[in-house]
Parts: sequence; structure tokens; C-alpha cells
Amino acid sequence: MQKKRLYGAIPSVVLIIIIMLTAFQTAVSASGKNLCADALLHGSSGYINDEEQDVFAFDGNIDTKWCATYDNIIMSDETLKVFDLGYLHWFAIDLGEAYYFDSYKLIHASQGLRDLGVYGYNAVAWAVQISDDGIDWMTVSEFRDNYDEITEVFMGRRYARYVRLMISQPEANGGSTVRLPEFELYECAAGETTDGIVGKLQTTAPETETKPAIETEIISEEPPETEPVRDSAQNTGIRWAAVIITALAALGVSAAAYYRKLKLNPSRPVS
Repeated sequence: MQKKRLYGAIPSVVLIIIIMLTAFQTAVSASGKNLCADALLHGSSGYINDEEQDVFAFDGNIDTKWCATYDNIIMSDETLKVFDLGYLHWFAIDLGEAYYFDSYKLIHASQGLRDLGVYGYNAVAWAVQISDDGIDWMTVSEFRDNYDEITEVFMGRRYARYVRLMISQPEANGGSTVRLPEFELYECAAGETTDGIVGKLQTTAPETETKPAIETEIISEEPPETEPVRDSAQNTGIRWAAVIITALAALGVSAAAYYRKLKLNPSRPVS
């Protein structure tokens, strides 16, 4: 009888686990959409040839890339404004309408098919700007001294239709050619937006000659008010662990409740 009662608690616990897992999967799948997937090119400083156009920087394919040398730069009024800010190459995307987003990712040249393993081609310094009309821009993220092959930056919750990437140091080896396989921008939940520039990087120079690696610290003008909605592998593992622990705790509580009932009614037969 005692075993039957204990087993009777299992369906309830299983139901709790199913509900929690469903809620967790829904939260993960509904967040972190790459907004670049449906974006259109709003403008750029140019590209080297038709096989390495600016639109390939956000086409979702790391086997293509945007490439441009200094000689390919189109000296438009917008490019001259970017020059005045201290940046060399740029492109801007139109999301079609305003969205909330809080982070972005750069997949650098050494991760792409065409320049695989060539770390000297990776971008070192850049900035991200946003705009409501594609004319007036506001800088929301600055990044310097990058030596990673894939760089993910949390910039606080923002809301805009247009996003622009400006690159001041396109090559780790000191060159002026930009080679960028992919730029991704991640949607987040609606809410209060962040002010100022988030994502400034202060580092010390790397000592290794082959594949530089440095310790970095992101210094924000204002502490982010929300965590990135998009999950990294570490955050996903933590959430799964929380789900499992909660489920086990629920099972323990149910089992303890049945044992207490049996203890209070010792005269009942036990089979």
C-alpha cells in the first residue's frame, strides 16, 4: 500500500516537469531571433566585387563575406560623416520596422570559408549605431582591441529600425581591408531602453604572436538593466539544471507528504 501511494505521486510530478519544460522551451524559442535574417541593406561604403558584396555581411551564411579595400570606399556624404567619427568602412541595415534588441555578434574572417584560420584578417575595432529614420544616428556600442574569432556584445535594450556597423580597424595585422563573413543582431523582449554607450572595451595588448588571446572587461557607462534574452550555452545549461533540480525537489516533497500520512495512520495495512 505504501508503494502504491508513493507511485501515485509520480504522475503529478511528471506533469509538473512537462509543464516546466514546455514553458522553458517556449521562452528560449521565442527569444533571440536574428533580426538580420529579414533585413535589407540601407547603405554602405562599398565593396570590392560582386562575389563579396556588403549584403553578404548579414545573409546568414559564413561561407560568404563582405570585403572592401580602401580603394573601394565610395566617398559619399554619409561616408565622410563616418570618417569624421574616426571610422573607415560601414554598412547599415533596415529592419523594416522598429524592433527591440540587446546584443549582436560578429563572426570574423578567420571563421569564414574564404579566410579560414587567417587571424590577421579579423576586425579589431568598431562601433554600432542605431537610428529611427536612417538619417540621424546614435552610437550605442563601441568595441576595441578584439582578438576573438567570434565576438558577442551585449549593448543593453535598444529600440530602432536602422542599425549601422562602422569599422575603424578592419585588420589585426594593421591593414585597411575589411573582411566580414557575418553580422547578427538579436531581438529581445520589449521594455525600458538603455541610454548611452555600452560595450566599451579596455584591454592590455596580447603577448602571443600566433593567435592573440587577451582578458577583457566590458566597461559600461550605465549598468545593463536586463540580461540578454538570447541564451549562451552556459546560460542554457544553467536553466536546464534549474528545471531538473526543481523537478527533483517536487518529487521529494510529494514523497515526504505520503510518508507523513502513513506515519500519522500506522494502523493501515502495508502491502
